[in-house]
Amino acid sequence: MTRINEEQHAAQEAGGPRARRSGRSERLARWSRRILAGLLLLLLAASAGLVWALRSENGQTWLLKTINAALESSLRESGLRARLTRLTGPLPFAGAFGLEMADAHGVWLTAPENGFDWDWRALPGVVRITSIRSVNPALTRLPDLPPGPAPAPQPPLSVEALRLLLGDTARALRSLPGWLPALH
Repeated sequence: MTRINEEQHAAQEAGGPRARRSGRSERLARWSRRILAGLLLLLLAASAGLVWALRSENGQTWLLKTINAALESSLRESGLRARLTRLTGPLPFAGAFGLEMADAHGVWLTAPENGFDWDWRALPGVVRITSIRSVNPALTRLPDLPPGPAPAPQPPLSVEALRLLLGDTARALRSLPGWLPALH
């Protein structure tokens, strides 16, 4: 019995602090892995919850109201109005929506069946729309747009300015692609 205690005592003295340190580092590594796994699981659950919310009727209704409010506030100064009439589909990766555009005289564009697909892999830096489709849009009249700013007054055309303008035009015509018919 004494011999066993002496061997254990000698082993503890030889590697005691290292053994304690490696036990602590093992526990720390184990807790770190658990915390990281928990955070990853939490992020995955939040992402799944967001996708579920966007695909639910209530989530799409909330998103429709939010988009319409943003469109209204951004177009207020121009006198134009844009409104999404519906929003459905497998959001956030694709969707279908209806669109109405109006001015002070009423609706001038209706597009009841539209769709889009977007490349979510470009996130977070870019929102890249891969396709937009519209079925049977109806332009009932041209919009009554507010007048733009008046053009700045320009000096009368001089002979030198006319030469520069004609030179720029000739260079532009020469740089047209070869598949276009030649202009003589």
